[in-house]
Amino acid sequence: MEETFSVLCRNFWLVVLPFVLGGCVFTPTAPQAISALTSVAATPTPAVTVAGGVKAVKIYFQASTNSSFDAPSSNLLGTVAAVGSGLQAKRIYNGDGSALALRGTTDPSWPAWLTSFEIGVSGSSNASATNAHCANFVYSTEAISTRDCKTPLGVTYNCGAPLNQFRVSEWDCTGASVGNGGPSDGIYFRAVFNRATTALGTNENILAVIEYSASALNAAPTNPLNCFSGGIFTPESCSDFTWRAYLKRSALDTVQPFLVMVPPISSSSLQAGTGLVAKQIFLPIAADPTFTTFQLSRTGSILTPATTNFSTQCLNARSTGDSPLCAGMIFYSITFFRI
Repeated sequence: MEETFSVLCRNFWLVVLPFVLGGCVFTPTAPQAISALTSVAATPTPAVTVAGGVKAVKIYFQASTNSSFDAPSSNLLGTVAAVGSGLQAKRIYNGDGSALALRGTTDPSWPAWLTSFEIGVSGSSNASATNAHCANFVYSTEAISTRDCKTPLGVTYNCGAPLNQFRVSEWDCTGASVGNGGPSDGIYFRAVFNRATTALGTNENILAVIEYSASALNAAPTNPLNCFSGGIFTPESCSDFTWRAYLKRSALDTVQPFLVMVPPISSSSLQAGTGLVAKQIFLPIAADPTFTTFQLSRTGSILTPATTNFSTQCLNARSTGDSPLCAGMIFYSITFFRI
């Protein structure tokens, strides 16, 4: 009986340290050491802050008292290419499109987590984009049906945009400076977020949903070799124009982009400018409490007046392009969701 009990003692597997039980002394060797009998500390629960307030803000890219922006003081002047000098959103809306705050950032209904939203408008005051027809709101003479472009087959179509809509006409941007996501970009959107815990919870991120149309002169690169740089595939090198997204600690910073928004381009002049896109961009601001600024910038174009068919397709009789649906962008809205 004693021999049997001794064998049981030696083979008992749930042993970690020398332990006395019922008169048996267990001294396990290293392979038998198991931590099941030791106390395990509970995993600490991270502190989570939840800020109140609205969870979504929608901004419409129109210059109208019934939309987010006031008309620029002059269609010819544009805005200064500097932080805080862009055209500010004055009216914002809930995610469902209903009115949220209609009197600017001083409106009591303006959410504390969105400090500001501004856009760059081209014109003589904008040293980075001096042509007023480049990035601007559609005025009446552009919106009329005579603003025609031509497909490669010679079929004319209205390549303008809806009245008062913000758009970028690449024909008129050929002299604009190349952007880099920094404070002196001429054609951009910039949102600044308040990272105070009373405004945004420490665990909250932002989802930006942008509705736009992007039309290009070339449906495909004329020379696929242009899509490579140093042997690396770089699609923006063979795109008619490029927009990039930036996440920054300060609006004054110049950082590497984290996403290429355009390309891809949804349509070409061969399709008469059709194509509406809704793109989602996730902003992981919870990873770093110092992230405050989201910026979208037009960062380049390979189009020049000498580009084959550029003038015959995108330039109208007034010697100004005003042709975003031939080569360019039309922006409809951007919505920020707290997630």
